[in-house]
Amino acid sequence: MRRADKSRSAKADGVFAPRRDYPIYRVEGDDRDAAGKRTGMQITAPELASARVVLATERASGLDDLIDVPGLMAAIRGYALAVVDGDLARSEAMLMSQATALQSLFVRLVERGLAQNALPQYEAHMRLALKAQSQCRATLQALTELKHGPAVFARQANVSSGGPIQVNNGVARTRDTEIAPNQLSGAQHELPANRGATAGAIAGDTSMEALAAIDGADKHRRKAAIRETRIQGSGAAKVSSSGKPFEGAKPMSLEAKRR
Repeated sequence: MRRADKSRSAKADGVFAPRRDYPIYRVEGDDRDAAGKRTGMQITAPELASARVVLATERASGLDDLIDVPGLMAAIRGYALAVVDGDLARSEAMLMSQATALQSLFVRLVERGLAQNALPQYEAHMRLALKAQSQCRATLQALTELKHGPAVFARQANVSSGGPIQVNNGVARTRDTEIAPNQLSGAQHELPANRGATAGAIAGDTSMEALAAIDGADKHRRKAAIRETRIQGSGAAKVSSSGKPFEGAKPMSLEAKRR
């Protein structure tokens, strides 16, 4: 693109000369902290960042000489506010324009690739062409989702003409669901209720009673004798079952312990 003719004056065109300064302003009465905060908010504003990129991009084309910086920032701020308010017309137009540009880039790269005789150059051009084609498809997909919303794939769709609709995807078990009785016993899968009745006495085994009277008493006596022998072996005095020491009980000497 031919650069703009700088020799043409703004007065000859009947318009004002473009303003080149960034609209960074200060308010009288602000202290150092307030002024620094206000300046930081203006420098990091989205419209100022976008305007800087636009100026740097169009510097080679010559369009930067026609750009009015405050006007450009006001236009960008208006686009952002329109999106916030729900107006996506410009966004849709932008995506469609990008898809068209990517389509032109795809065609041009394919033409240059077909004109190559060497395989590496042919492969490089075709690879770039397919990348442009992929980006074009992604841009069109983004445009479709922006205009109609993302596609949702559902396994089951229940459509009603206005009346109530009931969907039964399976029987859900709830707390009130009754458990079917066992097929073998016919009883419920629950523990029997405790009705407070005591169990009847069980008759004893006469053959076991004699053994318990004889073997049980002897067993306890043998244990008591072994316990007393161990106490004597440790040097302690002999003690009866009532806790009183036996008469004549003497501790064992060291020689007796060694024996």
